[in-house]
Amino acid sequence: MTDVVMTISTTTDLERELNKSDKLIVLEFMAPWSEPCKVMKEPYRRIARARKDRVNFYTLNVDKFKDLAEEAGVEALPMYVLLKNDDVIDMVVGVRRHELENAIKNNI
Repeated sequence: MTDVVMTISTTTDLERELNKSDKLIVLEFMAPWSEPCKVMKEPYRRIARARKDRVNFYTLNVDKFKDLAEEAGVEALPMYVLLKNDDVIDMVVGVRRHELENAIKNNI
C-alpha cells in the first residue's frame, strides 16, 4: 500500500505539490530523531488515510529544510501547518492528535 503521506525531498517538489491542488494541505515539519515526532508518526498517517480524499498530507524533515522551518516559525516538533490556496489557515504544534484532527475537520 502506498503511503498517503508524501515525503517532500526538495523545494521544487514542495512548490509543485502546493500548486497542483486546491485541496486543504497539511505540512508536517518533523525530524526523525525527535521523540514527539516518532509518537505522532502513526496517528498522522491514520488521519491521512481517513481524510485522503479531501486533504493532501506531506512531511518535511526540518534538517533538510532549515530555511523553510525558520520561515514557518517552527520552534517545536512536530509542527503541522494547514494551508489552503497558499494561505496558512491553522497550525498545531506537538503531540496533539485530537487538536490536529479537529483543525483538519474544521478547515476542509
